[in-house]
Amino acid sequence: MNKVKSDFNTYKLLIVPKMISKSERYFRIFKPKEIIASQPCEIRFEIKNIGKNEFPGGKIQKLHVRYHSGEMSEHEYNRDIPKIPVEKSIQTLPLEKVLISNGTVWFLMILSSSDGKKINYYQLDKATNNYNFHDSKLWSDFIFVYSEQEMHHRYLTYISILLASITILITMIILILGLIEFWS
Repeated sequence: MNKVKSDFNTYKLLIVPKMISKSERYFRIFKPKEIIASQPCEIRFEIKNIGKNEFPGGKIQKLHVRYHSGEMSEHEYNRDIPKIPVEKSIQTLPLEKVLISNGTVWFLMILSSSDGKKINYYQLDKATNNYNFHDSKLWSDFIFVYSEQEMHHRYLTYISILLASITILITMIILILGLIEFWS
């Protein structure tokens, strides 16, 4: 567990985006967990109070989505955030979204506390599972969005490997049966 310096004038919130793919199945058997461009997905944000003071509640003021092409969209995501006790977390209500572009997609969010105190935003480092101070003005994090062609290629590769493995297995069985017949 990370240690966070105590400061009674600020709140310390760790925000982690949670993405759920709502994509259709590919080849009737594969249901992707990855987020795919032009396919619906559900976005939630897990907000954890990692400070020493109870977060009194507040509001998500702005939520922007920025695509790698530079295009940015602002979303009406005026959600109230309830009180969050120390070391507890909440999940926001879902935002149903269709991400229009593949590649890196950034989320930028500004929160306000109900008592007007400053909020320090923290990010989860996915490689080490630790959290690091990010900013005191706005929170941002990114996800990677796959294209439909990448998903088709991935699943066709899986099917090709499966068929090649079956072919090798059948060839080995025929070879072994031929050797057994030859020796007897």
